[in-house]
Amino acid sequence: MSLKKHSILIAALILGTFAQASEPGSGSYAKDCANPKGGYNLFINKDGSATVETDKALYKNVLTSYSYFGNSTPNNFLIAIMFDAKNSPLPGDKGDDGRLEIWKDGKSYYLLENGQKDKKLQLCKKNL
Repeated sequence: MSLKKHSILIAALILGTFAQASEPGSGSYAKDCANPKGGYNLFINKDGSATVETDKALYKNVLTSYSYFGNSTPNNFLIAIMFDAKNSPLPGDKGDDGRLEIWKDGKSYYLLENGQKDKKLQLCKKNL
């Protein structure tokens, strides 16, 4: 089997496994769904970890937090996906490690990079 076919098979198995175990908020997010370059494909796992796929890399077993804001967690906040400085697809804010925040918008979700509203990405496709 060629390396390319082998890689495609492995990727399909990995993505299929994550898709079956995903939680609400899992999906593909982009600024423009017609042109998803620069977006994220997220799989929030039932065990509290996440897998994040970008155009350039795959990040596995990333920590999450449903109570990132502590006792003042807003009602429309779903989850934060927390990266460490050495393993992150985005730079941290104010010296912190990078994070992706998933927020509820009615029946759908949107994503903020490091909580920045000007970096809002819309949910393009749910991963079930």
